[in-house]
Amino acid sequence: MAIAVIGLGGPLFWLAGDLVSVEPDPASREYVEEQLAMASGVAIAVPVDLPPGYEPPGFWGYSSGPDGVARSRQATFFPTEDYGMNDRIQGVQMCMEWPNDDQDNCGHERGNTVERQVDDVRVVIWLSDRNPANRAAWQSVPFTTDLNRVHWLH
Repeated sequence: MAIAVIGLGGPLFWLAGDLVSVEPDPASREYVEEQLAMASGVAIAVPVDLPPGYEPPGFWGYSSGPDGVARSRQATFFPTEDYGMNDRIQGVQMCMEWPNDDQDNCGHERGNTVERQVDDVRVVIWLSDRNPANRAAWQSVPFTTDLNRVHWLH
């Protein structure tokens, strides 16, 4: 009888441990919608398909003013293990803001950035590498503000 209790207790403990360690999936549509709901304001503009070698964002965030309204939103995309090896490509930080906002919330540093206009959102993409193919990929990949059109969200 004691062996049966120990035998059952082991898997139950393991299962409970898995339930505790589960983190939200930043590539799930629900998670992104939750991030948007944290503050009204600027919309999210993201690639319809990810450029070659990138995973869905590992980080979502926003910056707000004193009124709590989001003035900018951020996402960080990391390379897949294969593409990140030997520094073929590196992480990309993306900032989204209203184009007519004089606050310059995304800090438009010239240099290794790509700027895109998507509907009513300005997107500033900071490239960590100097890879011309990577720059071209971020310049040409279609973007959208409609999460229903984003293929990599699930």
